Amino acid sequence: MSVLPTYYYLHSYVLKEWSVTYPFPMLPDQHPSRSTTLTTATAITALRNVLAVDGWVHLEHPLRVADLQGVPVFVGVFESGHRHVVLSSKQLEAIVNWLRTNGHTTDHAMPPPSARVTEGHDVAVEKTLCRCAEDVMQLLLLTSRKNAKRDKALRKEAQRLQLRQARLDEFSNKVAERTHTLLSIDIEAFEGDHQIITEFGYSKLSWVNGDMQQDRGHLIVEEHTGYRNGNHVEDNRWGYAFGTSEVLPKTQFRLRIAELLAPPEQGALILVFHDANGDIRFLQTEMIQAPIQNITFDIPKGPILSGLFGVDTTELFGARESDGGGNRTSLLNMCRALKIDTSAMHNAGNDAFVGA
Repeated sequence: MSVLPTYYYLHSYVLKEWSVTYPFPMLPDQHPSRSTTLTTATAITALRNVLAVDGWVHLEHPLRVADLQGVPVFVGVFESGHRHVVLSSKQLEAIVNWLRTNGHTTDHAMPPPSARVTEGHDVAVEKTLCRCAEDVMQLLLLTSRKNAKRDKALRKEAQRLQLRQARLDEFSNKVAERTHTLLSIDIEAFEGDHQIITEFGYSKLSWVNGDMQQDRGHLIVEEHTGYRNGNHVEDNRWGYAFGTSEVLPKTQFRLRIAELLAPPEQGALILVFHDANGDIRFLQTEMIQAPIQNITFDIPKGPILSGLFGVDTTELFGARESDGGGNRTSLLNMCRALKIDTSAMHNAGNDAFVGA
């Protein structure tokens, strides 16, 4: 047996629009000297009065439920995150019956189907039992504050999206110049202590006399091979899929990273991160001490001759998806969305390669 959907109507729509278009015909027993216009105006006033939220808890109000000693007030949470008071179809039918009982209409019309929203499809509905006018006003005040907070969040998302799109545009322009070096990197650490670096992966793209040059690698810290992950993140240290891993003592490990981060012979060095905050913290650890003090994520417009810049694939992907939210898409989900094959994620070399 199928369950019938529950319909709701925006209170603001019912109050401001539907109330003035409701069919209020001349009742048969009305005195001929009274004009239809006057009768309709009186009925509209009555409808608007009964729709005024401050009177919903009155003992004689049609929306009040005697058994509950109050009135259920519904707030719809829409896709945008905004909240609005809504009336259930049952509540609106109660109001129409009240109009009929009090002689304001002989009609039983409801708003058109286009005006209604469906719980679970168009809107999520929150129900609050209000027993006094203060309860109603507190609920409206809370709803207003949440909407103001949501508006602020939406403005922030719009600003973030604008920044992401600008960074994507500038990054694309610099890649198209074919003069700068792109270095995608990823760093893995022991899950029990993030000061213990275990792997470094890189994928490098550069141009020499207009010809594209590629290089990639996976470095493992020899002294830390005994530190194994697996409780919180996968341990795929020995699963590098694009060549042979190099096991290096800590001193050589640090020097190799410093060499990779050295200024290129031409153009700028652009580091490609996935969720840059974590990898930058790793690069700044005492063990690595990478020379990245002057890195900036604001790539300037126009030509650049040198410098150290960074881009974050979570930001670039957000721009591509027109997403200005604060959530960051995981590397695995990003690859799935872009239909990029992955292998042994959480191997620094593999993650650096697909991150490029």
